[in-house]
Amino acid sequence: MDSAAQLETIQTAEDRRWEAIVSADATGLAALLTDDFVYRHSSGVSEAKDAILDKVRSGQFTHMRTNRTTERIWLMGDVGFMVEQIAFTSSLGPINGRPEYRGIALTVWSLGDDGWQLVAGQETEGPYPEAS
Repeated sequence: MDSAAQLETIQTAEDRRWEAIVSADATGLAALLTDDFVYRHSSGVSEAKDAILDKVRSGQFTHMRTNRTTERIWLMGDVGFMVEQIAFTSSLGPINGRPEYRGIALTVWSLGDDGWQLVAGQETEGPYPEAS
């Protein structure tokens, strides 16, 4: 598969990941994450695959609406990187005192026997539009 097709496959996998999060599909999400997956939230808290999946199953980790804009996707061998702007609302109410969370996310994907899977992610909060 050429690199353009690989990048498209990563984008599709990321789309599926967010669809699984919004629909609380822990099984679908689990298939996209490596066993040693780790995510660092903007709060600084790190969570492994099992912790994320438990929160999705329990309804503690739910997103009602998401907006994402991919800034860049690139490859280095069998590793793919994606940077995107994200915005979402949570069924749990305001996040950090704001009705909508906004941030920049970096995700790292690895090509293995099961296709492209997410190895790690890191969020940074903001930027928010200035109040008028």
